[in-house]
Amino acid sequence: MNSNLYQNLKYRHQQEVNNFPMFFAFSNAQFEEGMNKLGLEASETDKILSLGGGGYLLKTDRPAFKEMFDRHQKEMQEASK
Repeated sequence: MNSNLYQNLKYRHQQEVNNFPMFFAFSNAQFEEGMNKLGLEASETDKILSLGGGGYLLKTDRPAFKEMFDRHQKEMQEASK
């Protein structure tokens, strides 16, 4: 795979992940801030999923999150041909 193509894909994929509505929290304060970022109260934990490693996203965004990572994987496989 062309290194420029690889770098461009990695950059675009990282930007897409960075812009996805999710958060990482390693303290109660960060958790509350992240919940607010998602438009939730800290007590509304029934509306989120843990990604592990301190990551969280809305349950309703799970299909879009999976689709994004599946697409990233497919794009990398296509580019490596």
